[in-house]
Amino acid sequence: MEGAECIILANPDVGGIGIRVGVYLQALLPLLISYIDLFLGADEARRESNKDTANALVFTGISLLISAIVQAHTKGLTVYHAYTVLNLCWVTIIGGAPVFVMGVFNNVESMRDLNHKFVFSLFSLKLSLLGAFGIWLNLKVRSFDTSPNNCTGTTVLWWFGRRIPAESWHSRGPLLALYVIMAVPGNNTGTLLLIILGQWLESSAILLNRMSMGYLPVPATNTAVKIFMLPFILLHSPRIIRIFQGINTIIYWAIVAMMITITEKTISINKIAPGEHDWTLGQTFATIVAFFPVFGLLSRFAKSVKLPPSVERMWAAVYDDPLSKPMINGTPLYELLVPEKMTWRQKVRILSLVRDFLSSIQGEDQDSLKKTHIIVKMMITMLENEIMSKYAADGFIRTFDDIIHRK
Repeated sequence: MEGAECIILANPDVGGIGIRVGVYLQALLPLLISYIDLFLGADEARRESNKDTANALVFTGISLLISAIVQAHTKGLTVYHAYTVLNLCWVTIIGGAPVFVMGVFNNVESMRDLNHKFVFSLFSLKLSLLGAFGIWLNLKVRSFDTSPNNCTGTTVLWWFGRRIPAESWHSRGPLLALYVIMAVPGNNTGTLLLIILGQWLESSAILLNRMSMGYLPVPATNTAVKIFMLPFILLHSPRIIRIFQGINTIIYWAIVAMMITITEKTISINKIAPGEHDWTLGQTFATIVAFFPVFGLLSRFAKSVKLPPSVERMWAAVYDDPLSKPMINGTPLYELLVPEKMTWRQKVRILSLVRDFLSSIQGEDQDSLKKTHIIVKMMITMLENEIMSKYAADGFIRTFDDIIHRK
């Protein structure tokens, strides 16, 4: 049945809307929380919950692959649904990889922990299963579907506006090479780390090229030298790390959105028999299980982030211990550093800088206290002359950040 009217058999347990929505939410939420943390400051409970959600993505991807392999060997699986499984697995990998990789970069010692080794091994296993399944599908695409209603000849894949036949070697060749790399344990995770590191350097080079010379001392030189200098520059200014993480998070969002678009467009251009969107018992159960880590992350996030109306309540919500020292003319320093004309994001940013600065003061460090008084006088002058607009606040944040990290 390879004619023009060939209709692919429905399989709601693989291509159902509930399965897809559950996977998409699990993949997008860790990226969203990571991006929000850049503005609110990373909360330990929220960070751990984010890791739990990313770990759940590993199990979700493994479950999808095992189910697809078992079904293909038993009652059969169409080429269309096999490619849908591969796309959904890529969504889980891209959504969870940044949280996983940045956790390794931020705390290499944690990899000695048995739990982290276990998760790392599962992540490698997931990539190996993905590679093995992808190799099998692309090598045996014409004989993969053993059902009587074989529609492989009319199955098409969507790729940026182009409809590519599933049997075409132009689509299978590059994919086969990719899945061969993914199938080798250890090599797959190493390759993924190199890809992310390469994207890190590329984004950082773009950032450095557009950076103001007055803000960061980067000599006027070529991109290669700037990339070489990158580790020293990042160590110089923690604020740049936040900017860089924000750029990378947006890029990961774009990649996940691209994979979701490819999946949904592929679904829309193929003819599927009625029943694909029926809510079966298996689909309902899988969707509920997928939503548990999402609800857990949202619950912890709601408890850790509040938007109080006053500066004092805002400070208490963002940090556990409000600043009470040093006092300037009877007024706590943190109150002087959060004028009402600033935006809420700018207030939180300055409070974060103040906290980092004061925590670095050792005893009665006169030099640090002198710099604190300079900062306060600068702020008071701006307030008295009513020039601290939301635009001037950004300049003050840069100045404050520079003073703190050059002390």
